[in-house]
Amino acid sequence: MNNLRRLTTLIASLALAASLAACSGASDEPGSAASQSAGPSASQSAEPTVYTTHAVRVEEALSGDTLRVTITGDSVGGTTVDRAESDYEELVVRVLGVDAPDEGECGFDESTAQMASLVPPTDEFSIRAVDDGTGAQLADEDEHLVFYLNSKVSSPGRALLADGYARLWAPVEWATDYDYGQDEVKAQEAGAGLWASCFAE
Repeated sequence: MNNLRRLTTLIASLALAASLAACSGASDEPGSAASQSAGPSASQSAEPTVYTTHAVRVEEALSGDTLRVTITGDSVGGTTVDRAESDYEELVVRVLGVDAPDEGECGFDESTAQMASLVPPTDEFSIRAVDDGTGAQLADEDEHLVFYLNSKVSSPGRALLADGYARLWAPVEWATDYDYGQDEVKAQEAGAGLWASCFAE
């Protein structure tokens, strides 16, 4: 997990840079109204949350909710910054919002293939670090750092949910422009994707 420690250190340094930028009027507010939670609400901090955004190229979909990516650039507070280290250019990340079958479980191959179709290497994506409610980077049970993933035109995680190849996974309060829970309900009611088989009760 040396890569995770290096990335966490970088996020802390970028957060400091963002704080300094904020003093001169820079800001990076997540622009949304709705939030989803499948678990306990995260504690709220009096300090504004600083989100680090990375431009990435997706190398491989490891499952419907986990990706191997190459980080191609960073920005914080709306300002592009140079990375001090390059050891973590490749990173395995967990996508916030979706929970897809793990290897060996029903629907693993289908959900992985669906995610792979949504994140072709030719497209440009960005990943934004997610605060766990304490000011630290959120990690899942496998210690994968958790990011919100999107492109200029779509959210692959949301598409996977809407198509029925994943369930909602939102362990902390998080702001989005969309209602992910509504997407899950619609997919379930329609028997879409894995709801017709693996997710059927």
